[in-house]
Amino acid sequence: MPIAIDSVLAGSPTARSASADLVSALLKLLDEAELTLELDPSRARRCVAHAQEILTGCALRRVEAAQPTERPLTAWQRRRVLDHVDAHLDGALSADAMARSAGLSVSHFTRAFRATFGTTPYAYVLQKRMERAKRMLSQGVESFSQVALACGFSDQAHFCKLFKRMNGVTPTAWLRLQADAA
Repeated sequence: MPIAIDSVLAGSPTARSASADLVSALLKLLDEAELTLELDPSRARRCVAHAQEILTGCALRRVEAAQPTERPLTAWQRRRVLDHVDAHLDGALSADAMARSAGLSVSHFTRAFRATFGTTPYAYVLQKRMERAKRMLSQGVESFSQVALACGFSDQAHFCKLFKRMNGVTPTAWLRLQADAA
């Protein structure tokens, strides 16, 4: 009785005939559901449920087909972008400059970057800045303003606000926790 979406689409040479086959299969299921509704309600429910499965499968395939699969950065592009980020972590780092270092347009670069690292370039840069800040704090740099400027944050307040957002505690509390752990 059930007609699988794959069998409907697999036997069709073109998308048009696949659509016609799909419509035909759905109409058959709905006709059968209508005919068996009074005599065998459970069979009618199964027919309707199967029609829903077919339509859900079609919808999912359309969504998957509409989403382009982006290629990740190549090894040399990745190396150049990471080197660029490390070299400019204390200053302004734009997606445009990062894209130029990889030889890509900004839009292509941001998609490829996400495919490579699983995050946006901005989030990655913030993460790297925070890692550097933590290293500096654990090495005993005297002031938060020195750390902030050395890590590319605009000022101490910006650094402290982002530190708490990303780590759940203030830089002072983090330093205390590090001292207690040691």
